[in-house]
Amino acid sequence: MTGKSCRVLLIVFAAPYLIALGILMIDPFGLFGRECDPLAGVFPVPLGLP
Repeated sequence: MTGKSCRVLLIVFAAPYLIALGILMIDPFGLFGRECDPLAGVFPVPLGLP
């Protein structure tokens, strides 16, 4: 793989994982008027698997 294709692949996998981490930080603490959700950590787990 070339350097550019590796960078694109990294972005493709990192972007959803960072979004899921954001959801993980918002839900358990009830930020932005959302109800507390203790199962918010379920979403980043499958995204973080290799």
